[in-house]
Amino acid sequence: MRMSKVVGSGYTTTIRKIKVGHFTHLRVSEVITKKWFSLHSLSVISSA
Repeated sequence: MRMSKVVGSGYTTTIRKIKVGHFTHLRVSEVITKKWFSLHSLSVISSA
């Protein structure tokens, strides 16, 4: 009984970590995309 409880808590912890990691990954890629986009538009403007 206790063994399944430990496995269950480990499972929920893993799910939570994955969710947090996924959210962080989304935020990081969003920031990178915005930075790249602003740099790209700046280079386009300066070359025009």
